[in-house]
This record gives sequence, C-alpha cells and structure tokens, in this order.
Amino acid sequence: MKKSNRPDRDISNYHEILPKEERPEQGKRYILNMNDEPTCVADVTEFDGGCWAKVKVVGPASEKYQAVYHENMEFEIKVAYYRFQELAD
Repeated sequence: MKKSNRPDRDISNYHEILPKEERPEQGKRYILNMNDEPTCVADVTEFDGGCWAKVKVVGPASEKYQAVYHENMEFEIKVAYYRFQELAD
C-alpha cells in the first residue's frame, strides 16, 4: 500500500470512496451515522467528492454522545466511515 505524504491520514483504505448517491453535499445538514448508530447532527462545510469532508457540529444525535460532540466543533471525517441522513433546513 502506498503511504500518504500526510501522516495524519496514513490509514488503511485511505482511498475508499462512497457511491455517488450516498455521498454528502457541501452546504447540507445531516445526521452522521457510524456503524448504524446516529452520532451527531452536522453541516458539511467542505467536500469535493473525494474521501474526506469537513463538518461543523450542530449537536449530538443522542444523549449518549453529549460529551463527545459539541456545537460549533469542526473536524474532518473519512466519508466512507459514515452514512448520511439528510435533514431539512
């Protein structure tokens, strides 16, 4: 496996890409589900169709994640690890 030039992204399946119809769209709000469990509600602030997206958290999706996800928290996610449930504005 070719190593990434960015050590913070040197993980297995680095270039795994979701099918186009399952990818999030920049500017939309989603419930982010990991392992079929809702983790947080977030806005996709940056996404160019590749492996990574930047999100800004609106809040946790359940009480279980209140200590993990805080409003206005921003971070990058590996898109293939999540399922996106679009929310209306």
